[in-house]
Amino acid sequence: MRTAALVIAMLVLTVWASPAMALLETDKELVSMAQISLQKAVDIAIAKVPVKAYEVELEKEDGRAVYEVKIIDTSNEKRKVHVDAKTGDILKSK
Repeated sequence: MRTAALVIAMLVLTVWASPAMALLETDKELVSMAQISLQKAVDIAIAKVPVKAYEVELEKEDGRAVYEVKIIDTSNEKRKVHVDAKTGDILKSK
């Protein structure tokens, strides 16, 4: 009985830890791909549209690291500006 409980606990831990470790590796990969800082990405987005940034995410799009900067523009509308984390180029603004 005790052995079965230990085996079940190990299986649960393995299943739970695998996605977490994959996420950690993905985050490390994204950070290593980024050559501009998060602050620089926000500055680039704000220069594009006079706004207030309220959230930034580093994500992978089409094989490259991209900062998605969520902003509120002067009309009080929510928008997103995608900034290439390597070059600082604005990829899209919506």
